[in-house]
Amino acid sequence: MALTKIKTGGLADNSVTDAKVADAITVTGAQTGITQVGTLTALTGGTGDLNWDSATLFVDSSANSVGIGSSSPANVLEIEFDDDTAVYTPANIADNTASGILITNTGTSVGRGGMLKFASKDGDNMTAIVHTQEGNDSASLRFFTESGGTLAQRLLIDHDGKATFASTITVGGDLTIPQKIVHSGDTDTYLSFGDDSLSLYTGGTNVVDFIYGNIYIKGNNKALVGYNASGGAKELIKIDGSDVVQIGEGLNAAFAGTASFIGMVTSSMSGTGFRTIHASTTSKFTSLAYDGLYTAGAQHQYIQSAQDIKFYPGGTSAVTFSSNGRLGINRTSPNSKLDIEEASNGQEMIHLNHTNTTNDQFFLLFKHDGSVRGHIKVTNSNDQIAYNTTNSDKRLKKDFENWDESVLPAFESLKPQLFNFIHSKNNGGKRKGYIAQDNVDNFPEAYSKGKALDDDNTEYYSFNPSGMVTYLMKAVQELSAKVTALENA
Repeated sequence: MALTKIKTGGLADNSVTDAKVADAITVTGAQTGITQVGTLTALTGGTGDLNWDSATLFVDSSANSVGIGSSSPANVLEIEFDDDTAVYTPANIADNTASGILITNTGTSVGRGGMLKFASKDGDNMTAIVHTQEGNDSASLRFFTESGGTLAQRLLIDHDGKATFASTITVGGDLTIPQKIVHSGDTDTYLSFGDDSLSLYTGGTNVVDFIYGNIYIKGNNKALVGYNASGGAKELIKIDGSDVVQIGEGLNAAFAGTASFIGMVTSSMSGTGFRTIHASTTSKFTSLAYDGLYTAGAQHQYIQSAQDIKFYPGGTSAVTFSSNGRLGINRTSPNSKLDIEEASNGQEMIHLNHTNTTNDQFFLLFKHDGSVRGHIKVTNSNDQIAYNTTNSDKRLKKDFENWDESVLPAFESLKPQLFNFIHSKNNGGKRKGYIAQDNVDNFPEAYSKGKALDDDNTEYYSFNPSGMVTYLMKAVQELSAKVTALENA
């Protein structure tokens, strides 16, 4: 007998009669598994596909695949459904509103659960995802992989969301960590992440902070330890409770009280041979000293005036950076941006050497308000020094008009003088020259005013030979015209 037809709705509740059963079920041949009317206990045999309730369950006999919600499964087991419920909402998962696969172990003891197990090679080479009961209202998720024939847990995500890896974590891209990384064997040792900061905790105590590129070491008597070439441990940086930083045995720094310093010593904080950089809480760096004597609790002998930085090679002041932005060489109180003093006979004050000989080379360039006013250079064509005090290119000039004024009368009024300078020792007799006040009206470009003495702000006249050249050229032109006129008379 074979079951060939079941009429849907052919039998109403509580109205079963022989006639109605005969009308609802058509049976031909012999078929096992049907023990009574309305009860199907087994299906055997058959080679065609099974489609139950329009693909609620579909068995593809030719592909040996099963579809739940799919009439064309492409995999051994394929589940398909259309559900717009948000699966990332915990409440939708807990009350089964969201669709999916549910594996339930009705046991209540700790350690029970369910799993998805994967295997290849006839059951070997296994992996598994395991749900584990941890308490009355908590559970964990565990991931297992097999290596060398041994199946072992590789990742545990516990009921609080903490993930524990059994081995190294390799990240191919960015890794986002919401709060901290905790040592698996010591929960009091961890890295804590904040906004623009990273903090290290040991024993539950914050010991190091990294904030905006700065490193802060907390507490007293902390030390950073390095290793020497032989592999033995050695202190490289030490910070004690007195705010003294010691780097190896060569550099110490103290930042406390009114006179702070950085010192380079051989083994201790005291003794001769102590090289220091001094500073105070109000004046920043005050001096650099080559040699001296420091005694704990006492002022150092090389502390200098506030805010000046001074170098003392050989114990003698040689270079001073003053607080007003001036540099003095052999000058403790420089009076200009660069103030050099030299007492040794034959010692050059400034030595300039340019090793490139393929082009003209500028040695000094003079600018005023951003524009070049002159320069001193070596010309490559004739190996001569050129003193160019003004720009003469027509492209840099404007408002032209002829200079017809005669300058010869101004030269006729010159009063040559013999004189001595007030500060000179009159070696070699009196000097020959002119008095600026006598000539400045006729030759204004040749005489200029400026400060001449270090401790005197009075402005004095100086002679500018380059300013006199234009008058001399004009005078020669006028004399040449006179000579030509006389020759033609």
